[in-house]
Amino acid sequence: MIIPEPQAAAAYQIESSSFHVLSQALESEDALQFSESEALTESECEAMSDCALSDSTDNPLYNEETLEKIRETLLLEVKKRNNQDTVAAMMEKTFAHRRQEVIRDAPLIADFKTKWPALFCVSELTAEFKRITTVSLLPKFFSELDVLSSNLMKVFSKKGGGQGRKIKSIMIPITQV
Repeated sequence: MIIPEPQAAAAYQIESSSFHVLSQALESEDALQFSESEALTESECEAMSDCALSDSTDNPLYNEETLEKIRETLLLEVKKRNNQDTVAAMMEKTFAHRRQEVIRDAPLIADFKTKWPALFCVSELTAEFKRITTVSLLPKFFSELDVLSSNLMKVFSKKGGGQGRKIKSIMIPITQV
């Protein structure tokens, strides 16, 4: 899909100004301090989830119909080789659509995998985790694994039978220092 230059520039300006406002809000001390009385209610969470889609549907370039067409094109692009950049760009564009679908419809994983197969490859899974949490998945996973590794090794060493022998043979090089 080719976006006409003036519309693309306008879309970029909207996105960059929104980012600027968000970054200023996050930098202020008041934005980071919450009390239990200020916890979000269910209706406020729903309003925020609606916001993700409305941000993209307010822009005529990314309405519900356009995002669905991008998703359908994405199904074809995933099957091509050496196409990670195109798939990543399309997944980025359709994030709000995908998030809204998860919140609104709560699809089964099998159905979701059929509609969004790119999400089940490592690169897109880590990108989606970062879009949702703003934290990189692999460093977070490995740091948490490091914290729990001693307890895991204790549990594994207590395992008996054939599996216990296999685990012990794997753990011998790990435990030798």
